[in-house]
Amino acid sequence: MATQADFDRVLEKLGARRAGSSWMARCPAHEDRTASMSLDFDNGKILYHCHAGCSQEALLGKLQEKPIEIDHYDYTDESGKLLYQAVRMEPKTFRQRKPNGHGEWVWKLGDVRRVLFNLPQVIKSQLVIITEGEKDANTINALGYVATTNAMGAVSPKKKDDNKKWSAEYNEQLRGKDIVIVPDNDEAGALHLEFLTKELHGAVKSIGVARVPEKYKDVSEWNPGTEAFSTLIKYAEKYSEEPKDWRLLFHSYEDFEHAPPLSFSIDRFLQNDAITAIAGLPGHGKTFNALSVCKALLRGEGKLWGWFQINERFERVIYLIPESTITPFKHRLKLMELYEEVESGRLLVRTLSKGPAPELDDKRLLWAVKGAAVVADTAIRFMEEGLSDNSASEMANSLSNDLLGLLRAEARCVLALFHAIKGAKAAEVMNLENMIRGTGELGAVLATAWGVKQIDEKAAITYVQNLKARDFEACGPFQLVMRPAIDNTHDIQMHKTPEETGPLYEEQPDMNPRNNSQKREAKFANMALYRAWTEKDPELSTQEIRERFKDLGIEVKDVTIRGYRHDAEKEKKR
Repeated sequence: MATQADFDRVLEKLGARRAGSSWMARCPAHEDRTASMSLDFDNGKILYHCHAGCSQEALLGKLQEKPIEIDHYDYTDESGKLLYQAVRMEPKTFRQRKPNGHGEWVWKLGDVRRVLFNLPQVIKSQLVIITEGEKDANTINALGYVATTNAMGAVSPKKKDDNKKWSAEYNEQLRGKDIVIVPDNDEAGALHLEFLTKELHGAVKSIGVARVPEKYKDVSEWNPGTEAFSTLIKYAEKYSEEPKDWRLLFHSYEDFEHAPPLSFSIDRFLQNDAITAIAGLPGHGKTFNALSVCKALLRGEGKLWGWFQINERFERVIYLIPESTITPFKHRLKLMELYEEVESGRLLVRTLSKGPAPELDDKRLLWAVKGAAVVADTAIRFMEEGLSDNSASEMANSLSNDLLGLLRAEARCVLALFHAIKGAKAAEVMNLENMIRGTGELGAVLATAWGVKQIDEKAAITYVQNLKARDFEACGPFQLVMRPAIDNTHDIQMHKTPEETGPLYEEQPDMNPRNNSQKREAKFANMALYRAWTEKDPELSTQEIRERFKDLGIEVKDVTIRGYRHDAEKEKKR
């Protein structure tokens, strides 16, 4: 910031003359014979204007070719011998020069030793104040304190090679001293403060920070008296490596107290504020399962498949299915009696016919998902473009972040559908590893995961098993019947409850026909024994029946016996 004295020096150098409230001088940007350049001093700035029409760029460019020396600051060694000067010019620039020993100046420092400003006094004083420039240092020196600075202004950690403004020797010149930094009230001052605290930590005895009143840019503009500045130094904030706000990284106790309790839109099936997955091979019923869940959420009452309590009624469900065009999906919506919800606007659908899969961080989508249930069918279609050549791990990590972004946008719950790996078809067990690609990353963000597998194509029976339940105890596997149940009732129906369904290897047909024949024969034999025993004693418990099988050398699990009971009851109803 320029002073009135600086302005007076410029007027003198340019030979300006008073003209009303302004001063006039010849413009250096054109051949000026009439003194057409006006000069004014306003709020610490020297203003130039050519009334002949020269642009500011041209005018200042010419002035900078022959800048006017406003002030200079001596940099000396410990004994007071002049090493070099920092010269303040107008228009405002800084240049450095050194004496050549013959009464002239060399405008290049070369290998001359760099030192702190006011070095002789710095060495003598225990308390040293660091400012952002020589002018501010002299303002403080005039108050009876010892202040210093480095040449060429503030150091910014963000600028390449800017740290060269600060020599390692400066740390040694300040070693063991009590330092108070008085930064300018701007971004450059904040960055300079950040640099100095890190640079000096461990070299000096203590570091304090004294900030001038906010309405002033720097200490020279403030221009305090000795008493006011002494008070500022007395109450300087002690610097610590410990950030003041480090605790803000973490939740407070109050955050936990006000956090809502764990809840489910559909009890023990679809968790709120979380991501739930349904995984299965193509054609094994994932989409119909998801549509059935959507129907339950939009109805908001009863039980999903007669088993899972529906706890909430949603006013908006968003279904994103870039794997299907609008016509076949319309057919599915009508089969499930969901078409009316599209008309009401409560079910929002986007298919491939609307265009490629939208980015999950699209601002319009993030606005739409607030308070809604969101279905991504299938989630893999929402990978960012350009990731297809990356590793599965990177792709899974990207998708995980996008799905979590929906929850950050206040989606009530997210249901993501995944294709199982090809090996799942022959597998006798279902788990995250064989049902979801990229399980390491994706599995970590899933609160719940369900695997679906068609075990009877002719009867359209699907086996469903929980693969992950993060915060609750999941039910056992169960079986659903798809079509013709969907044709008749417009929804999926429970075929075997968790109490009646055994492990997958018992329920699904074996891939080897010979093994299937053996399994069927063993089941028929076991069922014959079960009927004989229960006809004689209908009150036999599951444990008692298991013990009878064991006595015959046959290992049968409780869930299998419950399945026998289920089949026997069905036979009686026929």
